[in-house]
Amino acid sequence: MIQASHFMRRLAGVFSAALLLGAPAAPAWAGSACQGTYMASVMQQVRLPMTFAFAQAAENRQLAESFLAGLRGAGAAIDPASPLRLTLVFTVTTPASGPMQGRAYNNFSWGDEKGSFQDINASVINVTGQVMDVSSFAYVWIVSAQCTVKVHDTGAVATELGALIGRTLGRDVQDGKF
Repeated sequence: MIQASHFMRRLAGVFSAALLLGAPAAPAWAGSACQGTYMASVMQQVRLPMTFAFAQAAENRQLAESFLAGLRGAGAAIDPASPLRLTLVFTVTTPASGPMQGRAYNNFSWGDEKGSFQDINASVINVTGQVMDVSSFAYVWIVSAQCTVKVHDTGAVATELGALIGRTLGRDVQDGKF
């Protein structure tokens, strides 16, 4: 009887481990601040992981730092001397008309200096990112994403978008969800 209960406990432990190992793990960034879809396309093969620089200085330093935290957390490397340059363009559509409605924002100008807007929640953000090799003037990679914001904090949204770009950088992805 003692052997049978010991066997059952071990069997239960094996089944529990198998369930945990077999269960798909959802990434930590999956939709907590912004849920949406994306696609990414490789235009020219490069070695991965790709190291890049930003094409221009950030207009909103705090928002850019949130984005960089997401990039680094996803394993991306940034080197100002890299010939690969990342440019970003954001379009924000708010649920109510206002100053942000439908405007295109270049390089993190879509948040105020404190990193937030009161009306960012429920907005739709479209982002297009392009990596260009400035030594050959050839596009290397492009990503396009659209998400609906679930929070008031643009810093959290920027971190999530940075993680998305960092995880997909240099890869082809069709019909991705986050």
